[in-house]
Amino acid sequence: MGRIEELLNCVNNKWDKRFHLEIHTRYSKRNVYFQRIKTMNDSGKPVSLHETPFESFEEYLKYLTRFDVGLVFYLPDYNNKYLGKNIEHIGLSSGNFLLT
Repeated sequence: MGRIEELLNCVNNKWDKRFHLEIHTRYSKRNVYFQRIKTMNDSGKPVSLHETPFESFEEYLKYLTRFDVGLVFYLPDYNNKYLGKNIEHIGLSSGNFLLT
């Protein structure tokens, strides 16, 4: 079971309802969890998707300031030097970790 799957299971089963999980994605239609998150949100679970692209870096920063804690999940893409072996082996320890 992947980390995202574990997190969604927590939201579904034992999440403190005072907290809301918002997931930002640029590729929601390709995301294997897209429908599950939509269904959970529709049934009142404290989880939602943010799918709107940001027009500017300032808009992105404004979005980020809404949150207290952030996690980033990446799936390795071996055709992309930024999302390939470096993430598989060393994560984003190169300083590119963002709290979103």
